[in-house]
Amino acid sequence: MKTFKFIIIVCSVLMMIHTAVQAQDKLPVIKATSRTVDVMDGDDFRKGVWRILPDKKPDLYYVIIPHKPHRVMFRTDVDSIAFDTQYNGVYDFIILLNNRDSCFTRIVAKENDLLHFTSNRKSEAQKSDTIPITIGSNDKIFISGSINGSAPLNFQFDLGAGGNIIKKGSLDKIKLKFDGKTILINSDGRHEVPTSSKNTLTVGSMRWENNITWVVGDNMDRGEDGLLGNSLFLDKVVELNYDRKIMVIHDTMPEIGKAYTQHGIILDAGVVPFIQASIKVNGILFTDWYMFDTGFSGYLRISSVLYEKHQLNGKVEKAFSLWGTRIVLPGFEVGGKLFSNVKTLVKSRQPNDSPRGLMGNRLLKRFNVLLDNRNGYIYLKPNSLLHAPDRSNTLMPWIVSITLFLIILFAVAWIIRKRKRSRSMV
Repeated sequence: MKTFKFIIIVCSVLMMIHTAVQAQDKLPVIKATSRTVDVMDGDDFRKGVWRILPDKKPDLYYVIIPHKPHRVMFRTDVDSIAFDTQYNGVYDFIILLNNRDSCFTRIVAKENDLLHFTSNRKSEAQKSDTIPITIGSNDKIFISGSINGSAPLNFQFDLGAGGNIIKKGSLDKIKLKFDGKTILINSDGRHEVPTSSKNTLTVGSMRWENNITWVVGDNMDRGEDGLLGNSLFLDKVVELNYDRKIMVIHDTMPEIGKAYTQHGIILDAGVVPFIQASIKVNGILFTDWYMFDTGFSGYLRISSVLYEKHQLNGKVEKAFSLWGTRIVLPGFEVGGKLFSNVKTLVKSRQPNDSPRGLMGNRLLKRFNVLLDNRNGYIYLKPNSLLHAPDRSNTLMPWIVSITLFLIILFAVAWIIRKRKRSRSMV
């Protein structure tokens, strides 16, 4: 009897293996002669972003906005395949590299390593959490929180950050155990830095228990202890209300008035939001994707690639600048509003530069915002800061005056010193 049961089990296992092999044989196949693959994920096209790795079985690709039904296409140098994705869907196919290596690839319409938090809500009917915000002199958003039971820390809320960063100079305030390393890329360059996983973060009534990884960085202003990014809320709706000075984290999209305009987004690396905005020159609109970067204190920045793409040289004025190249755009349109004579930083050309721009919080603070990470939209409503003067325009004359004064002072001191030397020689 035992022998018979054993035979039945063996036969069942063999049938399962046979079925799995048949299923693999039926997977769609596309061919490639290059390891780099273009990916079109909804509205987000990234050239050469995917690299074929035959050793991974399967090699997982997570869609950037999993809750939003949309098409995802992989395009090799000779072939392509597309799937209409739905939340929780899994889509398998094979990339045949050089007619030799079968690369099993899986598209996953689900969040990768979603960070869950608990909240001390008054009742089950409550569907959101509210925390106060402050706007610093650098136009950035600040919130209070603690790590592993520390004293209150001052965090910048940075939608342009791919993860959560703790300032190197604030490490003595927190109990952290470092257990890894990563590469951090920011305006200071590319550096290998230590990381600490399985930490607890508390912000207002929200608590992330033993699931936060901190990356050590030092590219922050005085008084900042760290950066918190959109990775904390990828299945939520983030509301920034500058009029009431609050940030609200909603479980689902709340009812809003008609004063808000709706804009589709892409999430770079599934985290950092971009929306479309337009440069206006001579009545012509040049529309591109711009990072929605609350962590950039400036107004607007474009890449040299974008500047050359729209042939802006000779069409726009150059602006006085002590740091980098600045231009004055006749018009810039975002959120249904047109801003005139916008001073813009042109980023110097970098390897693999992207033809995308970046909007900083000196501009973004003029709108109350709802970022719907679940469904892939941003809603904007002009607020009381819409017509607030651009601080850079106010400060620039002072900066120029002080700089000229220092130059004159230095020149006078140099002349006086030179005359004294001449007299001493006589």
